[in-house]
Amino acid sequence: YIPATGWEVEDAVIVGPKSSIIRSQRVEEDSQDTFSTPADIWPTDHKGVLIKFKF
Repeated sequence: YIPATGWEVEDAVIVGPKSSIIRSQRVEEDSQDTFSTPADIWPTDHKGVLIKFKF
């Protein structure tokens, strides 16, 4: 993301489970970030970032 004139971040969420794999163990995130959790199985501990822009 490179700030540009006329574009403004309206919302941002982390997409994926609110847990990570640490040393082969699933560990809940200790975070105040907003998560959009999957409705079903999430096949990895990788996550994405979803940003809603207003322009």
